[in-house]
Amino acid sequence: MYPSLLKVAKPLLKHTHQLAIATIGLVLMTLTFGAGLGLMWPIFIFLLKEQKSLGQLADQAFNGPLEGLGDWLNTNLPTDAFWGFMLVMTLMLVLSIIGGFGRFMHTYLVMRTISRVIQQWRIELYRKMIRMEMEIYWLYGMTDGSSRIINDVEHLRSGFQGILVRSAQASLKVVIALAVAMIVNWQLTLLALIGGPVIAVVVRKFGKSVRKASKQNLKATAEMYDRLNESMSDLRVIKMHQAEGVESRRFVKASQQAFREQVRQHRVRATSSLVVETVALIGVIAVAGVSAWHIFKSTDPVPGSEFMTVLGALIAAGASFKPLSNLHHDLTSADAASERILELQDHLGNTRTRTRSDKPRLPRHHEAIKFEGLHYSYPNAKSEALRGVDLQINFGEMVAIVGGNGSGKSTLVAALTRLITPSDGSVYIDGKDINAHDIGSVREQMAMVTQKTRLFRGTIAQNIAYGQSWTDHNKIAAAAKAATADLFIDELPDGYDTELGEGGEGVSGGQAQRLCIARAVLRDPAILVLDEATSQVDTTSEALITEAMEHITQGRTTLVIAHRMSTIVHADRIVVMDEGKIVGIGKHEELLKTCLQYEALAQGQFATAE
Repeated sequence: MYPSLLKVAKPLLKHTHQLAIATIGLVLMTLTFGAGLGLMWPIFIFLLKEQKSLGQLADQAFNGPLEGLGDWLNTNLPTDAFWGFMLVMTLMLVLSIIGGFGRFMHTYLVMRTISRVIQQWRIELYRKMIRMEMEIYWLYGMTDGSSRIINDVEHLRSGFQGILVRSAQASLKVVIALAVAMIVNWQLTLLALIGGPVIAVVVRKFGKSVRKASKQNLKATAEMYDRLNESMSDLRVIKMHQAEGVESRRFVKASQQAFREQVRQHRVRATSSLVVETVALIGVIAVAGVSAWHIFKSTDPVPGSEFMTVLGALIAAGASFKPLSNLHHDLTSADAASERILELQDHLGNTRTRTRSDKPRLPRHHEAIKFEGLHYSYPNAKSEALRGVDLQINFGEMVAIVGGNGSGKSTLVAALTRLITPSDGSVYIDGKDINAHDIGSVREQMAMVTQKTRLFRGTIAQNIAYGQSWTDHNKIAAAAKAATADLFIDELPDGYDTELGEGGEGVSGGQAQRLCIARAVLRDPAILVLDEATSQVDTTSEALITEAMEHITQGRTTLVIAHRMSTIVHADRIVVMDEGKIVGIGKHEELLKTCLQYEALAQGQFATAE
């Protein structure tokens, strides 16, 4: 009935030991609950002053093999109604304490297990998302995935609680209460159950509406998270463009949509609860009416104690059934969330949760990089980003890749670093297909510095050694010196131990860029990718870094996505791309004569950048 929820609940089966102990507590709670309801009968007998002692009731209850026990109880239990009443109340107190302990044991152990499974789901999905292919990222978006990991997975809690806590406890209580009522007077009990089929139909009918409303609610909440993350990702841009009002209106619109979906879901659930309670109340009134007729009008009246006991048991059953009527809606909502979680898991596919694989390691690059017949299309794109690219770059070369926006230069580098997988063609390093080798061994010999710096919360040393936390301080300092980052680090009060805030807050843009360059140097890559790495630094720092780059690029293959003439002139070769194809290869002066696209870039984009 809840296929997606049951599928994501499978990890619960790995905790059978704790669930078995929790079941003992559940049984203890249920037995004491039933015994407590059974003790209502003698209480009503005493209160209604029916001429029966506690001993007589015990003798009447124990027959057959237990007849001797009934005789002994009849002899030793109080015959006085008051002391009999007090003894029964004391027994109910003891049963309540024992049942409370059983309920605590069951609830605590089950909730602990549920929290553990929810944590495992979050960790598994996060590990897959952090290693997912970039195609999935572009298709899916990080915010929606994050919302499913945080918000949707949390919805599993109510579903798991419904299965293991509320349904177990409430169902057994309903069964026990109805059993007590049937034993006392089965005719009155059956009369109260006439509304059961009607309630089942109502719950099922409203469940479909709840499921639909729940999915819309989750989707609207994810969109609200998207607006929040996007606006908070760079407050500087918003403030400089005085767009606070625009972003506020966008967020308010998304928030209002989420509110409407939440209200819709609550309205459906509240309507269902109202109908169910009304039908149940009609059943109780029917029992009360028939019983009242038997008491006041019939020549063979129902004893008052039986009527009160049945009514009390039915009320207890009704109180336990109310959570069950809402349970279907909770499970339906959780099933909708489970469907979105499984959908995310399916999109992530066989994404590995470990860095290493069983594929062979790629030896360190020392010969040549070869792109052979590369084709690639981005998700939902109308045309190919790469259209049959063939290129060979020899070890130690510095090759500049130039072209206009959308020409395919960044896509070509993404194929080399295995951020994307070409739809056709292959990338070879020293004659070996990189897709046939362990991805960790491919990337560990590469380093990339882009225009957009990315630092993380932590110390400067931790940011330079990002991904290589085992590196000693001397190597970190040497990398910083190579990137000229030591010039400002040494002036800081805490030096390399200076704490940076979220996104690297605490250093300037040029300083952050030099830290990223130091991070790349520390990796000692065989292949270095630079996306105009000096574009964010001042003139003085650029001169120092350019000089350092002349040494850093020695003994390495360097690919430069170039936007400025000063970068291009240092390259051994220039590759010109246009509309996903290579349209020219050569030196600057040569390309000015032979490649119209390059001539246009030199006179336009490069000149403007300079």
